[in-house]
Amino acid sequence: FQVFFVSSTGRPPEKIGTDVGRSLYRPPAKMSPIGVREPFYWLLNSITRNRSVSRVRTLAKYVAVISTIWCVAFSIPFLAHFMYLKPKATSVEDNILEPYKGNILNTTSDERAKVISAYSKYERSWMVRWLFPKWQSATMRAKSRFTNFDLSEEIKRLDQVTGRFTQIVNDSALWPQLNPADLTLIQNTEHETLLAGLNAFHQGDETSELYTRSDRVLQLWELFTAYITSKGDSTSYATIQEQVQFNRRTYDRDLSAAEKALGDALAARLQVQAEKKQQKEIAKKAAVELDTYVKKINKNDSPAYRLGDAVAELRQLRKQLDPSVDGSSIAAINDYIDAADTWKKTRKYTFKVQSVPGQGHLHIEVTPKGQDPTWGELSQIIEGYDYSVNWKVGDNIHLALDTLGAPEEWGKTASARKILTGNYSLFNMDGEISFDNLGLKVSIEFSPPLAERLPELEK
Repeated sequence: FQVFFVSSTGRPPEKIGTDVGRSLYRPPAKMSPIGVREPFYWLLNSITRNRSVSRVRTLAKYVAVISTIWCVAFSIPFLAHFMYLKPKATSVEDNILEPYKGNILNTTSDERAKVISAYSKYERSWMVRWLFPKWQSATMRAKSRFTNFDLSEEIKRLDQVTGRFTQIVNDSALWPQLNPADLTLIQNTEHETLLAGLNAFHQGDETSELYTRSDRVLQLWELFTAYITSKGDSTSYATIQEQVQFNRRTYDRDLSAAEKALGDALAARLQVQAEKKQQKEIAKKAAVELDTYVKKINKNDSPAYRLGDAVAELRQLRKQLDPSVDGSSIAAINDYIDAADTWKKTRKYTFKVQSVPGQGHLHIEVTPKGQDPTWGELSQIIEGYDYSVNWKVGDNIHLALDTLGAPEEWGKTASARKILTGNYSLFNMDGEISFDNLGLKVSIEFSPPLAERLPELEK
């Protein structure tokens, strides 16, 4: 009544009794309501509309049931295909390629045969032939990848990685750094990328071309890093040389141009480093040996050694020293050699005749090796006086002794003669000189003594 305002007119209701708290009335026999048409019209329309909705709901239920049945029935083949049949085929490929990081070229022939067999079974199934024929073409392409593939592109990629290795070898600034604390190598991102590239090919069939090539390059990388760790030791370089030569002899026809270039770079570039390392070791050893040579040379009074063998030994030792480190030692050797070389030039040497037997006198003449004296100097050498001779290494010294009463011919005819030969004949003149035919001896002394005038090695 709050929505539709309805009223009625007519006889009042008849009271027919009472009840607890209220009176009972009987409606009048006739009523004359006002405003009843609209509510009844609304009510009838509502009933009609509700009946239509009910029919629609019933139809919707049937449609929903039918749709559900249709969806389930239509989805079963898709579920079977995409959740079972297709994954069963592709999982074989995924499992085989996973260890090779997707690189099909590293797979073995047996592994490729398994993948082809799995795709063939998938392609021949009735579900694929009848319900999913479009997937057959995709399957054929997948099978073709494992049936026919070209190694040339992958070989080019491997050669590029090998070429980058060669560039690193040729530029020592690109080498892995050696940690002096624990002698471990510090590799940067470029080195890690290089190794990752080589390891990508070093998988699968060990007889494949990619595997064997990458294996040779990885061996050289290990030897290269070992060379760096050993600080350029000549032994490590020799090992690399042997490996490069072994590869050339054994795999000459299989080696690519990139591998040959890498071998040449390792041989040439590391040889320089190894020689420098070896030279430093030799120089270090030579610097230690120099102390020994100082004692050895200075204690030996033999002119043949001091002016000959010692010079040769010091020249050889000088070649081994490092000028940047052993400058003072080299200078000391140079001073010694220069002092020894002065004996090869004609110089004046002063001597004193200590005694001449029989009140005789001497005639002395120096000539080049193999020449006879002219005895052109008309002078006598008697005991107790200082005289001098001009001499150089290799000259001969001729002595003529005239005894008392012998005719004076200035050495051309003499009582006795003596020829001092050899490179260091002057040293044979220092001391006693025997004239065997007369049984006489002449004593001569140089001032300062010749032994004191020999060069000394000072460090």
